[in-house]
Amino acid sequence: MSAEERTTDDARPFGGPVTSAIPAAKTCCTALEELYQENADPIDPALARTRLAAALPHGAVYPKIFHCAARVYFALGERDRVVEMVAAGERNDGSIWLIRDDMALAPMWQHPGYAGLFAHLDPPLFAGLKAALAAGPEVVRRLKLGISPWDGLRALVNLEQIDVWGDEDALEVLAELPRLARLTFRGHLHRPLPTAALTRLVQVPTLEELTFEVDGVAVRPGQVRALRADFARQDRSPQERLLHVALLFDTGDATAERAGVRDLVAALDAGVPAVRSAAQRVLADRLTVPEGGLRRGDGVLLAGKINTDRAALADRLAALGATLDRRPGPATRLAVVGEQHRGRALAHLDAGIPLILESHLRDVLDAAVPQPLSGTAGAGQGLLDGAVPEPLPGAGHDPAARLRALLTSPDQADIKAAVDLARKDGLPAGLLEELIVVWKDTRLGRPVRGGAQKLLAEHAPAALNAALAGAFARTNVFRETADSWDVMSTVHDLVEECPGTIDGVRLLTLLIARRDAGPFGRRLDVRGGWMTFTHLPSYVLELTGLDHLRVEQAGLVELPGDIGRLAGLSILDLGNNLLTTLPAGLAELRDLRKLDLSNNHFVRVPEVVFELSGLRQLSLAVSNWSEPWPAYLTELPDLFHELTGLAHLDLSHQHLVTLPESMGAMSNLTSLNLRGTRLRRLPSWLADVPKLGHLYLEGAAVDDDRANRDVIARLRAARVDVRTDLPDA
Repeated sequence: MSAEERTTDDARPFGGPVTSAIPAAKTCCTALEELYQENADPIDPALARTRLAAALPHGAVYPKIFHCAARVYFALGERDRVVEMVAAGERNDGSIWLIRDDMALAPMWQHPGYAGLFAHLDPPLFAGLKAALAAGPEVVRRLKLGISPWDGLRALVNLEQIDVWGDEDALEVLAELPRLARLTFRGHLHRPLPTAALTRLVQVPTLEELTFEVDGVAVRPGQVRALRADFARQDRSPQERLLHVALLFDTGDATAERAGVRDLVAALDAGVPAVRSAAQRVLADRLTVPEGGLRRGDGVLLAGKINTDRAALADRLAALGATLDRRPGPATRLAVVGEQHRGRALAHLDAGIPLILESHLRDVLDAAVPQPLSGTAGAGQGLLDGAVPEPLPGAGHDPAARLRALLTSPDQADIKAAVDLARKDGLPAGLLEELIVVWKDTRLGRPVRGGAQKLLAEHAPAALNAALAGAFARTNVFRETADSWDVMSTVHDLVEECPGTIDGVRLLTLLIARRDAGPFGRRLDVRGGWMTFTHLPSYVLELTGLDHLRVEQAGLVELPGDIGRLAGLSILDLGNNLLTTLPAGLAELRDLRKLDLSNNHFVRVPEVVFELSGLRQLSLAVSNWSEPWPAYLTELPDLFHELTGLAHLDLSHQHLVTLPESMGAMSNLTSLNLRGTRLRRLPSWLADVPKLGHLYLEGAAVDDDRANRDVIARLRAARVDVRTDLPDA
């Protein structure tokens, strides 16, 4: 009998003859799977052995059969045969990693011969505590877990990696695991978050990576690494550690609010940018300008890094008859404290000198002399220091400005001249970002790039050089296939690993300006709270070729009036900021197609939005459930007829009780999100919006009455997908 004939006969118990080996093998495999499916009857040993006998000869051409056979033998209680099936699958190039991760076979890890079959693979990722405990506590090293009775976790003494959807109790148990190295924690924790439990967790000695994502709070691994390094380097007291964790995780449990001014000012010296930014936000309400403000003859001290150009600040103070002093004196009126003051602010505080923030000083000066504090700090004076340079003739006699202009020139000869000058005469402060870009530009000659690298080695802090020699060195920003997300993520991590040494936004800006107009060169992404600034840095507006600008969760309070200089923008994401209004210049973005204004502080929709006639997507949603709480819209202007091209409109969770009739004129609207709104009555014109295809009403306060049900019925008759909580609607 031929092999093909044997294959045909073997398949007959499962539905008749088959004419080729692979279909026969699949038929046999399916027959085995039917034996142990979730809703299958208790396994019949005789039927199981018949099907096994028919299926196993096909294992060589269809190795999945060995996996199915292992499941059947496990159900029959024949553990040694399970091991034989796994070994057979490996010999026949089967995907034994699928068997490794099969939770139905989890108890097999207690069999002495089973684990050895997978020794050349990574440890299994167990799904669920039941499977993990069945495998044996000593075996489990990786685990993915949902809400569970957490006490069982304590038995997993070798657990190294866990992805968990947890609650407050889970945090306490996780902090007790002796070998925990990597943790991803997600969940719906009720605020306030438990600061003490989080503090214990981040200090687990073996912990290498922690990602924390709960409602309104996202903490990245680099931030936790920086926090742990700061604890170790500064030997922080237990009280300081609690405060820094509360600031980083935004716990909202009053730990930060109860902290004294001195502790918060000390936190401005923390090694984690997010901790420093959070401390500033708390201090904004705790520090006040002395009564009477600034007077003629008063002296002002600076302690720490500020965003304002010091020369511009000195000029504005001089206009009031005040001075910017280097050290305390009899005329000292106050000190402006910024991040990374290296203890100077504490010394001023101990000497009785009142402290204020830069924002407080700006308010005082703007009230006295209405004039914006323009310019940015040169020579490394601020976190967002320096602007994209003016042309070389405008550099004047300032060596730093002259070198900056040369280093950012498109002419390689200019760049070489700058590198040579810096190596000969020394490097002024504030040019590290430019040197990094020159070093990374693979289109430049090796001597130029090598010179930039040597300057970095000589002048950059040791921590920055170590980071540059690590992950950043492996990212070729200028190759044609460069992944924009990898590049931006690397810059973010670089800033977190070396806090205070470089300006991440400026570095990204320079990289984009240097590249051609490829997919990365047209996008700038600043998000996640890793860099905080209230005003968009002026040098971003030099990137006139940008197509996509994302500034999310950055503390932005306003956009510059000349935002229209970014005329090529098609996508503008400004979610999770502190915006209350928008400049008229926004209307100049005529190519804008997507605008995200979610989770801001608008109490009314700025009318300039309705001048953006080319918009296709607009989000005014609220989804941020943590402080600072966004403001809510209670009504909408009756101007939506101006947005006839709008296809997607998101108003979810706004406090809207009515919709303006002008929305009925949006002839291209296909998706309308009204989830969680306070809308009780659905307007009848909704059913007449010609292209509407999706209407989301879950969680909205829509009344369960005949009028609303009639509107929903008309919408569904027009084939609109309506999502609602109304029963049977």
